[in-house]
Amino acid sequence: DRRLGRMRLMIATDRRESGEVNWDGLKRRIEHAVEAGDLTDEAPGVVLTSPPVLIDVIRGGLTGTWLSELLKIADLKRTLAAALGVDSYEDLAALSQVKALSQAQSEAILDTVMVYLRAVEVWESAEAASSWFHAEVPALAGQRPLAIMDTFEGRKWVREVLEKIDTGTFS
Repeated sequence: DRRLGRMRLMIATDRRESGEVNWDGLKRRIEHAVEAGDLTDEAPGVVLTSPPVLIDVIRGGLTGTWLSELLKIADLKRTLAAALGVDSYEDLAALSQVKALSQAQSEAILDTVMVYLRAVEVWESAEAASSWFHAEVPALAGQRPLAIMDTFEGRKWVREVLEKIDTGTFS
């Protein structure tokens, strides 16, 4: 599929020497490609930034191929496993073989990706975000963010704390 190939190319060319995805660069490239009409509304960048497209994708179910692409991002594997309530990467890999994931799975995956991307943005690197996801955070009642990513409310709480960190508005 041309769109998937284009997204793979974008992700591959936006990797740093460490192998991590340069999310800011990727986001800019997706935005430029969309503006130029080179990607359809099914591109991940559009899905994550357009509420109507996001809702349609959730209702229709993410494809296993989309999940498979996300699983190539090492730091995201643990976060997605937590969000989907699976115990192993093999279970995640099995889900990536499904033609269309359920609405609940799709919503959990997309919400998790948005929280993860926000953490990378706030902490300014995937390494720092990953460390934070594994640390006990006083603003989360001493819990590790990764430990509460399995529920919508947990992801919401993590997102709220990230916003407070970003704006410096802790009470």
